[in-house]
Amino acid sequence: MFDRGHLARGIACLRSYLQHGGTSAFALCLEEGYEDKLSAGVVPLRLAELEARWPSIAATKATRERRSYIYSLKAFLAEMVLDRVAEGDEVLYADSDMFFFGDPREIKLGELTFGAALVSIRSSLRFNAGLFLCRRSAFLSWWQSCVLACCHTLAWQDEMYLNLLLEGWLGSGPLPQEGVNVGHWSQLPPAVVCYHFQAPLKIPLGHEAFHAAYDAALEEVIHGLD
Repeated sequence: MFDRGHLARGIACLRSYLQHGGTSAFALCLEEGYEDKLSAGVVPLRLAELEARWPSIAATKATRERRSYIYSLKAFLAEMVLDRVAEGDEVLYADSDMFFFGDPREIKLGELTFGAALVSIRSSLRFNAGLFLCRRSAFLSWWQSCVLACCHTLAWQDEMYLNLLLEGWLGSGPLPQEGVNVGHWSQLPPAVVCYHFQAPLKIPLGHEAFHAAYDAALEEVIHGLD
């Protein structure tokens, strides 16, 4: 999901996903008027449709900081997309500043119904909703209820209560694959499936080639939008 300010990043993410074997791509358009800019094969979804279906989350919009509101849509977006795919299919969510260097089909749930990436921050592990894979399950309803319960008190609407997964929600846990949601916080694994290009203060040693490839992809997208 992305707005005009993140349009180039969103298109680059979707292109890399499709180029590396991804299928059935969807994009939640947070503003109107740029659906025709999306790559062939990407299905645009409208924010107004999501808000009409879940008026309880839409009702919080006017009193919250915009970025926080957008983060809190992820649990609802996952269900919205699950309704558009075949029964039993899995849905992979990735933030718009994610970029794929490997086949997204390598990301698997195994026995889980919901899997989120683990990120090492200050020598501790936490879940991060920048990338997750899910099937239809009671977990999504629980996550949605957490969003609605916490959205007026927490600025970040994904990581804080996703950490409750560590306390044993049955069928949920960390994605087992290495190389997913890699970022400036990561030790580089042998193979990178997707890299999260949140702006680092300094590009870590060894990560330069990934940033160069991403910058080139963004430049190509921006040139095509001009």
